[in-house]
Amino acid sequence: MKLILFIFCVTFSSFCFSQDYLFLKNGTEIYGSVLYINKAKVYFEDADTGDRKWHKKIEKLIDNVNENTIEYKVRDIDGLSSYLSGELVSGKASYYRIHKHVAGGQGYLSFYYIYKEGDKKAFKDLPNSLTTPFHKRLSKYFSDCPTLSKKIKSKVYNYSDTEEIIKFYNTNCSD
Repeated sequence: MKLILFIFCVTFSSFCFSQDYLFLKNGTEIYGSVLYINKAKVYFEDADTGDRKWHKKIEKLIDNVNENTIEYKVRDIDGLSSYLSGELVSGKASYYRIHKHVAGGQGYLSFYYIYKEGDKKAFKDLPNSLTTPFHKRLSKYFSDCPTLSKKIKSKVYNYSDTEEIIKFYNTNCSD
């Protein structure tokens, strides 16, 4: 019983005390918690002072969620340039997440983008489209890698495998 209680306490404390780091363009570093992200602004609670305030001139944000660390930056990529975007996968093809506030609600919608080096704009990776299904859109986007395109078309990969698709591309197709 004591062992179970100990494991619970260690697990619970790791979630409670996972902290975020905010790096401002003026060189200031703040340790604390992200409370809210809105485009390129962050509402952040300072762990030392308890102060909560909006920060606009952000160099980067290191967000620790469930022991996953994601670095958010405002990137110079059309489609992502006015938002803090978190890089989930990096390489010749990169995968990004942005948060948009739900108007009138108290939450976020997450949107995902893929960017291949040389593209003019990030590809918005929504699972559904009114005109073209996910498998058709992504197999066309990765048509420069016939092996991957075929796997996507034959539904070996689906929307929940997008990170794996991009990792496959970076490992097997980007030479």
